[in-house]
Amino acid sequence: MNRYGPDHKISICVYFNTQKFLNIIQLIVVYEVMQKLILRMRKIRMNEEYRKPYKNGHEGGPTHIKAAYFNPKPVKVGDEVDVAIEASASGGDGVAKIDGFVVFVKGAKPKDNLKIRITDVRTRFAIGEPIS
Repeated sequence: MNRYGPDHKISICVYFNTQKFLNIIQLIVVYEVMQKLILRMRKIRMNEEYRKPYKNGHEGGPTHIKAAYFNPKPVKVGDEVDVAIEASASGGDGVAKIDGFVVFVKGAKPKDNLKIRITDVRTRFAIGEPIS
């Protein structure tokens, strides 16, 4: 003779299924928390590696990088300068350098020596036109 009725069996199945469901939810929550912790630890580790001092003693990171717009420019708009064209750019302009600062000269060819007028100064380069 069976000691438990069908209702008892159903309630036991519902109980175990509910417990499994709750355990799965708990596992998901724990997994998400662990993922957040792992990401946080990776960010901390990356920041520590990024901030390590270089071999020459300078500290790493964004404080070591100097933006190009802070660098002084050797030319100003309207300046007239003698330059030697060193190369040709992809658009056909000539490329010259003034104290290491790149100047694109419209219509110039490599190995030309020209007097140019600066028409535009940007953060990393300037644009000039030959003076006739």
